[in-house]
Amino acid sequence: MRVLLLDAQRLASRQAIEQRLSNAKGWMVLAADDEPGGFLASQLAELQDPFCVILRGTDRIGEGFAAFIEAWLSHTSPVSPGLALRTAADSEPIPVVWRVSAIRQAGLTPPSALPWRSLILTELYGRLGGKLTWDIRSAGQLFSIGRPAGGSESRALARIGAMLSAAPLPARSSAPPRISIVLCAYNDAPYLPLALRSVVVQDVTDWQLILVDDGSEDETTRLLEGYRDDPRIQIIRHESNRGKSAALNTALSVVAAPWVLELDADDWLDPGALTSLLRHAKAASEETALIYGAYEEWRETRSGGLRYAGRRSHAPHRRQLLGTGYPVAPRLYRTALVREVGGWPVDDPHGGRLYEDFRMLLLLGRRYRLLDCGECCYHRRWRRTGISARHREQFVAWADWLAERERLGCRQAEVRGVIE
Repeated sequence: MRVLLLDAQRLASRQAIEQRLSNAKGWMVLAADDEPGGFLASQLAELQDPFCVILRGTDRIGEGFAAFIEAWLSHTSPVSPGLALRTAADSEPIPVVWRVSAIRQAGLTPPSALPWRSLILTELYGRLGGKLTWDIRSAGQLFSIGRPAGGSESRALARIGAMLSAAPLPARSSAPPRISIVLCAYNDAPYLPLALRSVVVQDVTDWQLILVDDGSEDETTRLLEGYRDDPRIQIIRHESNRGKSAALNTALSVVAAPWVLELDADDWLDPGALTSLLRHAKAASEETALIYGAYEEWRETRSGGLRYAGRRSHAPHRRQLLGTGYPVAPRLYRTALVREVGGWPVDDPHGGRLYEDFRMLLLLGRRYRLLDCGECCYHRRWRRTGISARHREQFVAWADWLAERERLGCRQAEVRGVIE
């Protein structure tokens, strides 16, 4: 039996696993010090055995682990995708033994498409779980996992794990959607799989997803084409890059639901996000144009990984928006009122390519109610290469332009009043 050990940088953990298996006949431990995706792909290409064991560097195995696995293999179903162990009665099962052919057929998601490379197995287990039935047993003293992160970070990680391990749910009826999700992408191929997965695993299934490819030149177009089979998903492509506001307005023209949620291409939703937001939408007054809440922020490191930066909550008040430049998320809009204000403006110096969210919030805030739902169901990725980070110095100039425009607008209104 071949044991593939991922994230094995900790020598003590690696040696402990090797020692436990030293007396198991025919068992071999192969460890990856880095890049689990490439390591798994190369090993799976060479494997001749029908099953393999995959462990993480923080996993611990007890006496009798090898004998337990061998006994399971001798009685397992010929169609079982593998064995998952539950470390506690109320814990999520951890896949340990994998059928090699099932992994090959499903394929490995590129680690760059996941918030952490170590989640590659969690995501794969979720995809296989939607099609095949795993054998789940109690781990007892045979297997345990390392100590997770603490506090709010642990809870955020647990929600991401739940999203990655959940199986996509098909539409249950042909009823009109209760909520539309709009995702506009421009050269965002590395981030789209996570964002799209966070939509298709929602426990609400009567949604509409509108994907606007704003003239991408990378793999975005090809990637989005893989979602055309779902009748709830509509894909629109701009032949050239027209900017975020133009892309949002294109999506707005085909929104079929009374509420529309904006999802950035490099962000993602909690598994129950739509359920939570729709509950607040149902209770909202007719003059409520926006429902917002809090979000978990993840900062992209120079190596491409993500570091938890905490929970954020910013109100869409004028002073805070223009004074700090902090984003508001999630943003669930009442479709009719967004259309009533004319959609996202494109008349600013950047043609609606920057700060379009602030502009819409200010427009709606002057006329309608903006409701804080008090919930955190959105994950925001901060990127050094993101458009907001790259153009941060232009925010002050844009805010000054907006203030001057509004001042001139007030003067023109006064002149019209005198003439009339």
